[in-house]
Amino acid sequence: MNPKEYAEKAVTIDSLFWNPGGKIDVKDAGTVGFSYGYPEPRPGGVALWSGPRGHFNDGIDWPVGKLREGIAQLIEHVAEDCISVVSNLDAVSSDAKAAITTAIRRHFEIEGN
Repeated sequence: MNPKEYAEKAVTIDSLFWNPGGKIDVKDAGTVGFSYGYPEPRPGGVALWSGPRGHFNDGIDWPVGKLREGIAQLIEHVAEDCISVVSNLDAVSSDAKAAITTAIRRHFEIEGN
């Protein structure tokens, strides 16, 4: 699965889970959830935090976007690190290195050189 698509599915904004003291207008609020599992997030997961929706004034949409970006970048960096390790193995033929690199890129749906 593409890392960006995975992050979109893994980090969600769901209906309001917790509203201490009823301080948040329920129709304009949500709960940030995270589901575990790869390559497909499993249902269940955990509620991370609740708050008002929006990209400004403490809204949860902006940090959710940043969290998704960070998860996608982490997955891409791990895949690139794997490719780097394989590329530096002396005991592996060039053809095998190319095949492994292609398999990693295809599995994680990332582009590369």
